[in-house]
Amino acid sequence: MLISVPDSFHYSSLTEGDLIALKRNDSFIGYAVVYSKISGDIILDVDKKIWRAFNELLGESIPFTFDIEV
Repeated sequence: MLISVPDSFHYSSLTEGDLIALKRNDSFIGYAVVYSKISGDIILDVDKKIWRAFNELLGESIPFTFDIEV
């Protein structure tokens, strides 16, 4: 499943195919692969567990930040 997250200069070293770990509340929830970088967004290919976590945050309007540590 694909999700889109905002890109920034902090993530300039990410390229298509890079594997990244995602965490929620400092707990590991899974891996994502950088699918593409377009127009200020990073498209990530994620598994169902990660997709559900993002849908929960967005669907319930729960504030969150998205930071990638490289």
